[in-house]
This record gives sequence, structure tokens and C-alpha cells, in this order.
Amino acid sequence: MPSYSEGFPVAIVEAAAHRLPCVITTECNFPELVEAGGGWESLPTLDSFRSAFEYALRADDLERRQRGEVGRTLVDGQYTWPVIAKRMHAVCESLS
Repeated sequence: MPSYSEGFPVAIVEAAAHRLPCVITTECNFPELVEAGGGWESLPTLDSFRSAFEYALRADDLERRQRGEVGRTLVDGQYTWPVIAKRMHAVCESLS
């Protein structure tokens, strides 16, 4: 997903939830995905994105599957409703 600016990249989270490795730009603001190994990151320039995208296309099936699984694991652990509800509950409890 090439982008110059994203607040919260729902499309990337949805792709990762479906075990799709992602090619994103730094401005997508989802470094957790790349740090975990769920995708490839580039600068928001044509040359940088092209390079990252070509690298992803050259990756073998095993690497793409592994990155897809990592993305799914990240989403399951951080961005599902049960996880979010627990976090919100903890915040509310800390305020009372």
C-alpha cells in the first residue's frame, strides 16, 4: 500500500488478518508489521516502493507464507475486538 499519509491503516490490518504479506510505505504508520516480519517497507517514493515491491514479488512462496502468518499473529494479538476490549477495560479501571 503506497501512501504519503495514513492515520490508522485499516486496509493493511485487514490484509494481514487474511495472511497476506504487505508492502507498505513508512508513512502508512504501521512499523509493528514490518518489525514483526509481516511485510516489506519502503520510503514513499516511486523508486523505493518499486524496489520493495519487486523484492516481495521475487520472494519465494515460503517467505510470503511466513510473512503472512506473522501478520495474522500480530493482528490476532493486537487488533481483535477481544484484545481491544480488554485494553479499554483496563483503561477505564485505571481511571476510577
